[in-house]
Amino acid sequence: AAACLSPPAGRRSWGPTRAVLSDAQPLSKYHAAMQAGQDTAPIMFAMVETGKGLANLEGILAANVDGVFIGPMDLSIALGEPCEGVAGAK
Repeated sequence: AAACLSPPAGRRSWGPTRAVLSDAQPLSKYHAAMQAGQDTAPIMFAMVETGKGLANLEGILAANVDGVFIGPMDLSIALGEPCEGVAGAK
């Protein structure tokens, strides 16, 4: 989750030039609004597409992410069960 948040809450780099220019607000105001716990903080989703990601799902969910997307095609290939692109039983 730290990769999704700007310092001091995280380690993400930031360059909000477009947001600052379009909202005509100072960088300090934008940066403060993007911190965890603020109404404007980013929503964080993890993407699980590998066996390693699946094995670490509990840890991923415990990392204060808002949700998880499962990449069914990549995950099926990573698990050695390539999906045929059709839902349901094999």
